[in-house]
Amino acid sequence: MTATTPVLTDSKTLNEVVNCLTENVPIKTQGKCEQQNIFKILIRAATQRVGIESSYRMKNQCRIKTTVKNPTIRFLFVALSFLIINIWIYLVWHYLSCLKRSTKQVFSHLFTLKQMLEFLRQAVDRNYGVACQVCLPSG
Repeated sequence: MTATTPVLTDSKTLNEVVNCLTENVPIKTQGKCEQQNIFKILIRAATQRVGIESSYRMKNQCRIKTTVKNPTIRFLFVALSFLIINIWIYLVWHYLSCLKRSTKQVFSHLFTLKQMLEFLRQAVDRNYGVACQVCLPSG
C-alpha cells in the first residue's frame, strides 16, 4: 500500500465508506443487525484478507525451494519462512517506524525483506562456507 492510499482500518475512512455504502447499496435486514454494522463487518473482513494474502505472497519470496516429498520437512520449511517474515516485520515495526499524529509511520523501504534475506544468506555463507563443486565417488 502506498502512503497516499487510504486505509480502511482508519476510523474516519471506515465511517465514510460505511456511510456511502449505506446510502447507495440497500440491504434488507430482518431487524437483528443494522445495515451499517453489516458493512463494517464486511469491510474489516476484506481488510484482514488483504493482510493474509500479502503474507502468503511474502512467504513465497523467502520459501525454501526443495524436491523433498516428506510433508513434515515441507511444513518445517513453510513455518521457517513465516518465522523469518515475522522477525522482519518485528524489526521494521520496532526499529524503522515512528509515531506521527497518533498513527505509526513505518519506513519498510529502508530495510526490505529481500535485504534481510540477503543478509541471512551472507551469514550462512560466512559460517558454513559455499560449495563451489561437488565431487561424486567413482565407480
